[in-house]
Amino acid sequence: MRSPVPASRTLPHYFAQDTVAAIGTALGGAISLVRLSGPRAFEALGALGGDPKSEPRKLVRCRLRTPEDASGGSRERSELDDALAVRFVAPESYTGE
Repeated sequence: MRSPVPASRTLPHYFAQDTVAAIGTALGGAISLVRLSGPRAFEALGALGGDPKSEPRKLVRCRLRTPEDASGGSRERSELDDALAVRFVAPESYTGE
């Protein structure tokens, strides 16, 4: 088993500034994994209905919903899916992010 990235490691500038959503599983399966990473990852989770302040490293259930209308309109937020979310706070994640 590989050891985690040392906490003293710093990320390149372009990684430290970007927030990324990456699909981690094949399409069409019963379970999908989406990884959010970067400085606004927890904000993105909160916009979708997850708890951006949940206890780190603890799996929690949430209902994902469409984000609020960024233009200030009042559209109803519809449910997207039932989800499990886990927060890894830097530098305590595998990659150190």
